[in-house]
Amino acid sequence: MGKFKLMSADEVAEYSLESLKSNKVICIPGYRKRMIAKLISILPKSFYYKMLEKY
Repeated sequence: MGKFKLMSADEVAEYSLESLKSNKVICIPGYRKRMIAKLISILPKSFYYKMLEKY
């Protein structure tokens, strides 16, 4: 898939089960996706909503 390596279903399931064992409520598998989630959480909501309107 181009530049991005996708996680297999087995990798996602394994990561999810490990998170569940650690009592984590939210589980975001994949380094890039975690970084995007953190970035979104610190953006001003107005900027975030404007970005969503474009897509």
